[in-house]
Amino acid sequence: MYLPERIAKLLLGHLKQELNGEERAELNEWIENSEGNRRLFDQLNDKKYFLEALRNFEREKAVHRMISDAVELQPRPVSLARRPLFSFIAAAMLILIAGTATWYHLHTKSIQNNDRKKNLAAAQDIMPGRDKATLTLSDGSVLNLDSVSNGTIAAEGKSNISKVSNKLLTYQFTDGNDQVRTTLPTYNSVSTPRGGQYQIVLADGTKVYLNAESSVRFPTSFTSHERQVELTGEAFFEVAKNPKMPFKVKVNDIQVTVLGTHFNVNGYANELLTTTTLLEGSVKIEATNGNISVKLKPGEQAKYRRGSMSLVENPDLENATAWKDGVFRFNKTDIETIMRQVARWYNVEIVYGEKVQHLFSGRISRDVPVSKLLQLLEMTDRVHFTIEDQKIIVRP
Repeated sequence: MYLPERIAKLLLGHLKQELNGEERAELNEWIENSEGNRRLFDQLNDKKYFLEALRNFEREKAVHRMISDAVELQPRPVSLARRPLFSFIAAAMLILIAGTATWYHLHTKSIQNNDRKKNLAAAQDIMPGRDKATLTLSDGSVLNLDSVSNGTIAAEGKSNISKVSNKLLTYQFTDGNDQVRTTLPTYNSVSTPRGGQYQIVLADGTKVYLNAESSVRFPTSFTSHERQVELTGEAFFEVAKNPKMPFKVKVNDIQVTVLGTHFNVNGYANELLTTTTLLEGSVKIEATNGNISVKLKPGEQAKYRRGSMSLVENPDLENATAWKDGVFRFNKTDIETIMRQVARWYNVEIVYGEKVQHLFSGRISRDVPVSKLLQLLEMTDRVHFTIEDQKIIVRP
């Protein structure tokens, strides 16, 4: 390891022609170590290079003051103007200390980053999640939606169930134009594993985008005075308007009530908060014990935790719904929150070394292998990763 302070001292000794044989050998070894080192050494011997560098400083007095701090001057005042060689050497020392150290740090960091990229790429990389889910019918039978063919796959209650594509399941009400009220609705559920996502169109036309490791339970047709579904994990809802039948989502200890709107609900068990983010329309959120309720307007967010509800008036809407658009997006996000998303989408275990004290911002597609996402985070030089099978080790 070549310390920048040591290299600066050797380079200055070269300028002053004061190196002994051992120091000269040490300097030559550093020069031959890389093309960048040789290029810097050549610049050192170019007086025009230093004169140009000095012109970049704002004030001559500041330069002299910095030179005085960097170089041991003679006890007797020396006129730099009268000692051009000393001025040149002093200026070189200043630039070497400020410039060589900076260049050396960036050069070393670049090498380390390239090595880390190679190490991550050399490891058994982990592919991103994909569209996959299971459908549980009212009789308890389970269909793997990956393996069933497109087309009508079942008839439940008053709805036909069709797999439209590899990522979309639809329910179509078949008993006339008006849904007939019954006392015994038929329920289905769609569940995604870690590394999975899926879309469902319910019998009323409501679209549900289901994130990884999530499930939604719903009636196959809405024949009551309200439309109620149950969610675990995270989903984005585009609710079909029907003023006569409010749409309700029960998740953890809260219930979200709407008439027709677009909103995202994050209710993962390993998240500290249950978060509801409203994009269009209006919703009412209330705790199931009935003691707390809040109404949201478009562009607002509600956070619930253990009997306490807080309102966020200007949340990062894109951050809340980026997953639905196939993107990881972080905006001053802590590493634990990020890695929980990584664990769910890539189906990996996360292991921590020392705590990482840094907030991260960035954006990357959810379609990339996990190494690409980790490389993006490593660019901050605040966190580093190792991939071992289906495990990611996190350390500062």
